[in-house]
Amino acid sequence: MKKLTLLAVTTLLTLALSLSAQPGPGAPGPGQGMQGPGGCMKALNLDDAQQKALMESRNDHRKTMIPMQADMKVARMELQELIAKGEDRKKIDKQQDAINDLHAKIAKAKNDHLLKVREIVGEDNFMKMHAGMGHGMKKGRGMGGCMGGDCGPCDGQPGPKHGKKGFFRR
Repeated sequence: MKKLTLLAVTTLLTLALSLSAQPGPGAPGPGQGMQGPGGCMKALNLDDAQQKALMESRNDHRKTMIPMQADMKVARMELQELIAKGEDRKKIDKQQDAINDLHAKIAKAKNDHLLKVREIVGEDNFMKMHAGMGHGMKKGRGMGGCMGGDCGPCDGQPGPKHGKKGFFRR
């Protein structure tokens, strides 16, 4: 009976994780990144070198993030398995600490990428890129904003749902 329950829990978790990994409504499709329909590259007036550096940085960041996100998903599944098996608190806490460490590494990698992007495009363009980005940073959608193809205003004006100060309002 325990094996059947564990199998059912694992199957449900796997299904839930795979469904949550699907792009949400309004997510950019293939070819709709920064240069595609609604993208910001043209509005930012970046030269060829900046565009190339930005795309290389984005690709490098994605290559870094994909394995870390996969490790995070596996670690969360393992935590759920420990809980489902009725393991002791010490093992569960140790697994949660591992998840917290992965989360910190992911956050630092995102920050490193944002700093690199700011360095490439300059302060003014960086502010334009992120004026309407805040709505894309929720619910696992990643960068959203210009970086994901749903740029928002791209003219330095406040983005939707973000009031007068745009993305950086807190």
